[in-house]
Amino acid sequence: KRLGLSTAFVDLDALDQVDFQGVKLIYFPGGEAASIRPSDTALRRVRQAVAAGTGYIGTCAGAFLAAEATTTASHVRLGKGLYSFGIFPGLAEWGGGEGTWPFYLDVHHPLVTRSSFADEIAPVMRMRFVGGTSNLAPSHAASLGPWRVATLDPPASGRAMGRRAAMTATVYGKGRVFLSGPHPEAQEETYPLLLAAVEWCAGLSNATDGPPPCIVAQIPAEGIAGHLLPCSAAGSLDPQGFPVGHTWDFGDGSPKQHRPEAIHIYEKPGDYTIVLTVSTGARHSAQSQTTCIRAP
Repeated sequence: KRLGLSTAFVDLDALDQVDFQGVKLIYFPGGEAASIRPSDTALRRVRQAVAAGTGYIGTCAGAFLAAEATTTASHVRLGKGLYSFGIFPGLAEWGGGEGTWPFYLDVHHPLVTRSSFADEIAPVMRMRFVGGTSNLAPSHAASLGPWRVATLDPPASGRAMGRRAAMTATVYGKGRVFLSGPHPEAQEETYPLLLAAVEWCAGLSNATDGPPPCIVAQIPAEGIAGHLLPCSAAGSLDPQGFPVGHTWDFGDGSPKQHRPEAIHIYEKPGDYTIVLTVSTGARHSAQSQTTCIRAP
């Protein structure tokens, strides 16, 4: 209500029935990790909604569930993969312990500096931790922009550079994602941090002015049907220092991919237009190229 947003509470079992059209933000507050079992339909629809621009905030198990990979078997279904939204490009490590711990924040991060609550966010904040995600480690970290928001380790040169990233801000496709191991919503003094995350993920503190993201991409001009075609946008970045996300459309009707590096297999020969979009969640750049796929 403080941010002018209306809310709706949805039971996990009904998540695959939600119409995400017009939804600005999905907030997953956590829970008992071993009991979280979203359906395949729910996982896919949340992933598609975030890629299209809906923000996602996950705390504790909600952050754990967002990662591509985890370090516990509690989310693994034998033979059927992970219970995961797959919107954080990397690994979530499960951490034991419980209590109120000091977390070191990057107060220079755009999630903080663009927020109307910036003055209420301190470089060190003690937050409640209940097991949950103790470390979030993205793959292709250098290609995501400033993804660390808070760590369990003291910062270097005023920036959150510790190895154990307890809070991250990334972009999946066009949707902004904020993940937190601790619970900033559990205490009045740390609640402004959650409000800042809501502003950022819901697009309420957008930077729509200024230049769009810079695309640096390697896309092969030709390939062979039935063979791997590797593509990379690992050098892309935002001039204003925002995290960036990626969307690869390979022009053959296949599902879009959202990692900085993508690998695709074309089944048939032909000319295909590959479109890469790099986004901060507010500003977007696109680049296309026609790739000739030859017969084996």
